[in-house]
Amino acid sequence: MPQLDPAWKLLLTTGFCGGLTTFSAEAVALMASGEFFWAAGNILLNLLGSLLMTAVAIVLVNWLAHPLPL
Repeated sequence: MPQLDPAWKLLLTTGFCGGLTTFSAEAVALMASGEFFWAAGNILLNLLGSLLMTAVAIVLVNWLAHPLPL
């Protein structure tokens, strides 16, 4: 793994943790207000969106590493 500048590590860690806490707080707030359907939808869409974007990133990185000849 390449060595990252401490400022980049802080930025990535803060962004990742911030995203998780925002997601969690929204789902908990929906459940606390009795909106279980919307909470489940929020969780499901976030999960599916994360998996889809991960797959897109993997395909993009593989394509950039080994571009198809034109």
